[in-house]
Amino acid sequence: MADSDRKIHDSQTLVDGNLLAAKAFAAAGVTLMFGIVGILVTSFAKRAVSIVIRFLAFHNEQSAGYAASAYGYLTGKAGLLLIVSGPGCVHGLAGLSNATANAWSMKLDKVAAVEPFSKFSAKATDISQIPKSLFKVLDQALSGRRLVLDLSNDILHQTVSLSEAESL
Repeated sequence: MADSDRKIHDSQTLVDGNLLAAKAFAAAGVTLMFGIVGILVTSFAKRAVSIVIRFLAFHNEQSAGYAASAYGYLTGKAGLLLIVSGPGCVHGLAGLSNATANAWSMKLDKVAAVEPFSKFSAKATDISQIPKSLFKVLDQALSGRRLVLDLSNDILHQTVSLSEAESL
């Protein structure tokens, strides 16, 4: 395929926020995430698993939160907790508060509810902000801080061209 043909094909191929976030996490070295897959995060979880990020499923967010915080403590890597909003976020706070009390590294996806427990929060408000926000949060997490990255459903379902996604 000629380079000009490839550029046309890339500009017509669309990447959604789910895949963009999954690829950004993988590029940042994330290989494992914890949580419960609910309707709003199913697409992201599928994309992450498809690019070899292992997902450990739990029966409730509290257990997943404790596992993510312990993983962060034991490995020195960020414990990624994937949960839905509302009650899922509230139940995930147990693990985050455990990580906070022990100064362990962990991330949760809801900004407002976890501000008392986090040192830094980011919320992507557009698909183009996903990689930058994600890397900023992961960079801060490795310094022992508890962090929040909120990727809302509407952002995860926005799309950009493949060439634009690669430039982000």
